[in-house]
Amino acid sequence: MYLIRGEIAVNLFFLNLTWSARWSLGGLILLSSLFAMGCQRPLAPEKSCQFYQNPDGQRVSWKKNLPVKLYVHSSVPTEAYQPLREAIDQYKELEKELGKPVFQIVGYGVDAPPTPSRDGNSMIYWLSDWEADRPSEQGRTTVYWSGNSIYEADMRINASPMSAFEFNFASDHNSPNGTDLRSLFVHELGHVLGLEHTDAPGSVMNTHLQEGTIRATLSAEDLNDLRCEYTPG
Repeated sequence: MYLIRGEIAVNLFFLNLTWSARWSLGGLILLSSLFAMGCQRPLAPEKSCQFYQNPDGQRVSWKKNLPVKLYVHSSVPTEAYQPLREAIDQYKELEKELGKPVFQIVGYGVDAPPTPSRDGNSMIYWLSDWEADRPSEQGRTTVYWSGNSIYEADMRINASPMSAFEFNFASDHNSPNGTDLRSLFVHELGHVLGLEHTDAPGSVMNTHLQEGTIRATLSAEDLNDLRCEYTPG
């Protein structure tokens, strides 16, 4: 299911996407959006292709502004670097078709404010402080856009002692009760690119991730959705 919330803000569009776990059975992704109506001329609606859309029905993405430049916050443990790199590698097929990288990690261990903010930098955080009313969230990605172009996306992983998630850093050492970090990163990176949730079988953008399950390979449908926006025609 989705939890959708719309509110009004000033001169700002952003989308919050979260991946949550319920009990020991799996994950539930919650979605909320915060948007403002701009003064620009409305654009013609587009087919969604499983992308989030602005109020004019236009797909929201980075357009031609690739690669997405990512910064890894100092809060992220070094053992999470490899699962992150492996997650980025899952987008290699799209990279080949584009003829350029999709993601670029600009720096690791970046010394920056401890919590996400709209600062123009796309940062990945590992947060031990999490909202008390959202203990089941495994991760959350906040996407900011203007018109139909994304200009920032911040990802956070829930490392709160209150939630006590057991993250598996190596995909070949999975625990039946653990969450595969590579799969979580692949999913959140999909949100960074503008993809929203789908119930299509096998998609990395499914709303549920069962604990102990590896789902890190983009499905044919995932790739087709990305091609629809990033390699049209």
